[in-house]
Amino acid sequence: MAARKMEVWSDAAIDALEHDGSVVSAGVRRGKPKIIQYTGPDGCTVILTGHSKRLAVRYTDVDGTQKMQALGIWPRIRADAALEACRTIIGKVASEKLHKRLTGNKSDKGRVRVASDDMPTFEKVAKAAFKKLQKGWKPGSRTPSEWWRRVSTFAFPSLRAMSINAISTRDISTILEPIGEKNANTAGKLKGDISQIFAYAVSAGYVTNNPVVAISSRMLIGKQETENHKSLPFERAPEVYARIGEVNAKGADCLQFIMLTGLRSSEVFKLQWSDIDWQSATLLLPAARMKEEKAHDVPLSDAALAILQHRPRQGDLVFGKERVRDCMRRSGVQANESDVHGLRATFSTWQQAQGVPFGVREASLAHSASGGDQVADAYGRYGYLEERRIVIQQWGRYLTTP
Repeated sequence: MAARKMEVWSDAAIDALEHDGSVVSAGVRRGKPKIIQYTGPDGCTVILTGHSKRLAVRYTDVDGTQKMQALGIWPRIRADAALEACRTIIGKVASEKLHKRLTGNKSDKGRVRVASDDMPTFEKVAKAAFKKLQKGWKPGSRTPSEWWRRVSTFAFPSLRAMSINAISTRDISTILEPIGEKNANTAGKLKGDISQIFAYAVSAGYVTNNPVVAISSRMLIGKQETENHKSLPFERAPEVYARIGEVNAKGADCLQFIMLTGLRSSEVFKLQWSDIDWQSATLLLPAARMKEEKAHDVPLSDAALAILQHRPRQGDLVFGKERVRDCMRRSGVQANESDVHGLRATFSTWQQAQGVPFGVREASLAHSASGGDQVADAYGRYGYLEERRIVIQQWGRYLTTP
């Protein structure tokens, strides 16, 4: 979107706005405007006022009236988020205008709200989409049950009996917004679930567009569901490691192996003897068993190798599902101090204290060092294996040295 000058912002404010990721033209800088106005399609604009720095969207509604919607105060609301909100509103209005042209109705009152013989209900399409999506989900994952639980709990009460082609962006927003106020994480997932249902409906020819596209995830702001796992301070890690060995309980060596490698417990439970390259002292884990669905090589310390060498071979699995949580409690670590998954954070924090570079730390936890940027991941394929080999050996010595 091109910027044009109106009144005055200070040079410092314009510098800050540019740093925020927005584009400010040379003309704007020379004029020192107090208001910066971004003009979008259909006459929609995002306005940033100089005195209050309030972000607002101005647009023409379906009925032709001029409207303005306040978004918040910059920089608490980023300028690029305001521009995305502008595009979202434009998409929503354009969708409603298209519906009005196609149906000849001036409002939603004339729409068929109940499915006909030729047009299936939302529930029927959801079931068909679910059946198709299941083919692409990993066997044994919780994704199918969680997906169906969200859709049936939150979407079905309002949309179940509605004709799939009668559901608007407004109908979906009415469901998502109250959820987003309490839990943005759940609202975001539900938005994705409903979008998948409508993507299926588009491919099946029931609808011509996906009404979820016009809903911005940034508008679903609320309390986040996720909470960091309790983690053990790395200073206590050697003491706890030794106690686990003294417990002499089933699962003790599995829990120690989890500590030594930084792997997720589920990845260790599914570890197979065929995954071990004894010659290079490396685990070669296939993508199908990794959370990120990418193959991952894990260098092994001398301590981790010793555990594997002393394990009896009973079938394909090295450990299987062990009662590592009980073992952890018996070693003296209480639930309010750390859980098993939190041991990964302990390993990461220790690396940070040792000055290990960010990329190496993230690779050691099988995380993406790009923050989820798929393009960056596609080109940044260097796995820091040899650097991680040094780190994992030092970590093993740290845990096993009295």
